[in-house]
Amino acid sequence: MTKLAAEGGSRIAFYNLGYIYEDGLSVQPDGAIAFEWYKKAADAEYGPAFTALGRLTRSAAGSSNAEAAVETYKKGAARGDENAAFQLAYAMRFGLGTAKNELGASDIFCRQTSVSARYHCAISIINGKAREKDKRIGFSLLNRLAQVDGDSDSQIELAYYFLNGIILKKDLKEGLRLMEMSVEQDNAAALFTKGNLFEKGVGVQKNLEEASRWYQLSAEKNFADALVALGKFYEKGVIGKADRAEALKFYRRAAAIGNVEGKTLADRLSGS
Repeated sequence: MTKLAAEGGSRIAFYNLGYIYEDGLSVQPDGAIAFEWYKKAADAEYGPAFTALGRLTRSAAGSSNAEAAVETYKKGAARGDENAAFQLAYAMRFGLGTAKNELGASDIFCRQTSVSARYHCAISIINGKAREKDKRIGFSLLNRLAQVDGDSDSQIELAYYFLNGIILKKDLKEGLRLMEMSVEQDNAAALFTKGNLFEKGVGVQKNLEEASRWYQLSAEKNFADALVALGKFYEKGVIGKADRAEALKFYRRAAAIGNVEGKTLADRLSGS
């Protein structure tokens, strides 16, 4: 049915075929074919196709691909696609394939209504990277996202402030409560934070085996800080015999996703 619609020139059908081939729904997954169908949809001015094209372009290695993805997101954003605009803002915030522009990114985030966009808007305000300068507004938004919307990223972000007494008054009980809310949603940063608390004995009895277990759960989600932490455990033999080869694997995994400390440790351990 979808192919028949595509043959009739339906831009939505073009997009759906791209999705089918990208995710392998009843067909062999094929990124190249998916890309071509998404491109047909984009050529027909279908906004969501630009987000998909940017995603496939970004997943290819190389900074030039990141730049090409940003250009694709710009086209989608110009056509009113919210997801493309969000991805563009994210790239601008972190300087991924484009010059870092946190103020411009916050302008986009703060205009959008999705939970993810409002989270980035709140963080931008708190960090002083938005036109709104009252940090209380940022914390009010973050608190609402954490407590009312149940957003796990907002929960662990707010927990971080309470646990460390950064900007907010230190409140270990509230920090732990928010962290556990995020852990229940399997948030990678929350899993890492729980491991870190067990490693340091903050709010819980120090337990390096428990720390390692939570780090492993976070590392399974490719969370860079957890990968580095596990690398250090293996290198130093914290919970078993030291294993430099295994440590190097974790450092390299962290380095591969752009973690500077992971790259430094990997280079040191490999002698490069």
